[in-house]
Amino acid sequence: MSQAIEKQIQAAIDLLNDKKKAVLGIVKAFAEEEPVCGHWKDQNFVKEMDRRYNEYKSGKTKLLSLDEVEKRARAAVENINAKKAGKLKLRLLKELLVEI
Repeated sequence: MSQAIEKQIQAAIDLLNDKKKAVLGIVKAFAEEEPVCGHWKDQNFVKEMDRRYNEYKSGKTKLLSLDEVEKRARAAVENINAKKAGKLKLRLLKELLVEI
């Protein structure tokens, strides 16, 4: 193999090794960082998460798809808004009756 090709191959390998080292450095930094939330140090939280996980694994509970969660959340918001609108209408009617 020519010396020029060997030199290019070695340069490519060195570049890849440098990139690998950079990525591994980032991964190591993340691994050494303290978690953003301290919930995993709270034994009650950990027990609750274990309980929920075990219920899922045993089939006692099921997970919801993102679409189902969104659907339920929208329905809850609509329900809350409908109740607020109903209370507002009732209050306005009471105010009108007081004025009459």
